[in-house]
Amino acid sequence: MVAKATYDPELEKQLAEEKKKAREARGKFRETLESLRKKDKELIVQNKLTPLGSSQSAALFKTMNDWLAANPDATSDEIIDKSQETLDKLSNIYSEDNNRLYFYNILKVNDYFLTTFKTNNSISEETYKKSKEVLDKEQTFLEKNPNESLQVYKDHIDSMSKELGDILKDPEVQKRLQTARDGVKFEDNSKAIEKKKAEADNLAKAKETKEKAEFNPTRLFKKAGSGMVTAFFIAILLAFAILGGSLAANEAVVRPTGFKILYFIYGFIFFPVVITYFIGRYFLYGKSPYFASYFIPLYEYNPLEIKRDSFLQKLVWYQANPVVQQAQKTFQEAADSVKDLGIDFKSVAAKIAEGK
Repeated sequence: MVAKATYDPELEKQLAEEKKKAREARGKFRETLESLRKKDKELIVQNKLTPLGSSQSAALFKTMNDWLAANPDATSDEIIDKSQETLDKLSNIYSEDNNRLYFYNILKVNDYFLTTFKTNNSISEETYKKSKEVLDKEQTFLEKNPNESLQVYKDHIDSMSKELGDILKDPEVQKRLQTARDGVKFEDNSKAIEKKKAEADNLAKAKETKEKAEFNPTRLFKKAGSGMVTAFFIAILLAFAILGGSLAANEAVVRPTGFKILYFIYGFIFFPVVITYFIGRYFLYGKSPYFASYFIPLYEYNPLEIKRDSFLQKLVWYQANPVVQQAQKTFQEAADSVKDLGIDFKSVAAKIAEGK
């Protein structure tokens, strides 16, 4: 009876359809990863990918395969998003590798021909060693600076070519080496996955179009939930920031208005420090924070003369009491005590209050 009462044919149909879509998306993602891995190996064989680029792409493939294994219940949307993420990250890896690949291949060509010259006795052992030192120096630079611009690498190539020219001296050897260097072309490997990216983009657009045409309560609540979580955390941070500002401003209740506003701004910006200070003071010395008003104590009033009892009024109005009045008196006495030093404390405070 319970099963019949809770059975929803439409919901069961939607769940079955989602499971089917998830299986298809999972299979498509695995095919994409395998295809990309094969293309990656081709680039390595063709010297179109540096060892660093190869290790980065291999790490990406492993990460995505691990994600598939760790998320057997992932939805079709989540899998499609991961597939798009993989293509974007791989494209970035290839794009970043393009510049270093050019420098890397220049170094390989120089090394190959220098070894050939030495084997053919076109250069001496001493010349070969000096030339290798230049190449090793540039190889070290490349390893330590794998993400430099193409122009930086070209500047190093020009500098290296000059150094090698000074070492080799033989015009014929220099010419052959320069010809070999000129044969190295700049490769844009990010184009290798453009077709896959286009397919993924089309799939994402088709999914988005379908989602707009079909109402899905689950997807609606999922998106709304994500936005609510973000708004919730922003609201929490804002509340703590206001609390920090209010704590600081109320601490300065005896000071002129300008000081109070300044204290509020500092407390708002540095609320983690301010709130931590007041919590520490409470537990160490048993001193609770004093709230003259709920927000910023800007205006003082005497309850015997006027009433300021509403919540909005108490945001900026504060009631005159003996504690505050005594503190103000002490503050005034301190101001009067420095007059002999040539400092008009009240004038300074007034200017601060006016914002001058």
